[in-house]
Amino acid sequence: VTQSDPDLYDYDAVVIDEAQDWPQEEADLIKVLYGSQNIRLADGIDQMLRGGKRTDWFKGMPKSTYRVKSLSRGLRMKKNLAVFANDLSEEVGLNWSVSPNEKAGGGSVYILKNPYKDYKDLHATLLSESEHHGNKAIDALFCVPSSAVYKSGESSKSYLSDEFLDRGLFVWDGVDPITRKDFPRDLSQHRIVQYQSCRGLEGWFVVLDAFDEAWDQAFESVQGLEVLPYEDKEVVLRNKAWHKLLIALTRPIDTLVITLSDIDSEASETILTIAKKNQSFVTILD
Repeated sequence: VTQSDPDLYDYDAVVIDEAQDWPQEEADLIKVLYGSQNIRLADGIDQMLRGGKRTDWFKGMPKSTYRVKSLSRGLRMKKNLAVFANDLSEEVGLNWSVSPNEKAGGGSVYILKNPYKDYKDLHATLLSESEHHGNKAIDALFCVPSSAVYKSGESSKSYLSDEFLDRGLFVWDGVDPITRKDFPRDLSQHRIVQYQSCRGLEGWFVVLDAFDEAWDQAFESVQGLEVLPYEDKEVVLRNKAWHKLLIALTRPIDTLVITLSDIDSEASETILTIAKKNQSFVTILD
């Protein structure tokens, strides 16, 4: 490639997304190829790390040669969605917040006490409103817990995908690892992923199906983690579970839909508490 097109990778500047989670070897190579002075990093300081260790882009560099600028304003979520996420974070004791974007007012939240598949009219309304703003079905995002996924031969499928297909809708069922190796190819496809796969994604409207089940699974997944001797283990593990789910809660741009399987569960009670605090933009549907 270099011989046939020597200028193909001759960039003046390089912008790195998800900089906190790159393989260290790749980070070192990028610095060698382009020079650290020509690199800009977008570092999600609150994001989960696949390898457990943050990428060190500043290795071997004196502090005088780089500059860090903190950006606290939420640029994806409309104002109300940022308020909802902040209130939830405060309620569960997370050290996280984002400054609501005053230039992007509005934003709606729906809390459903039954599975999303039961609200056909709501889905049609959300899709219609989204298309009115220039979006397509592909611009929505649907998150499901592992309990809503089953094996079909060598593939994994979601029950929500089956429901959509039965209605004649198009689906990109990203709960399947093979499917996730490619991206949706049709604007009319509905994107479905498991909660743990939603990082880096977004949607004009986002549906978090069986949110309380996803929280239970997140809480179960952190049980083996060690905590410091002076820490309250139960509090720490609950915070880690909420931190995992906070990623999903910050995916929407305009509308967030949360469905609850058991309204008496810990996660459901927390969500309903925040909903009642923000009745001006939260709608609860039985």
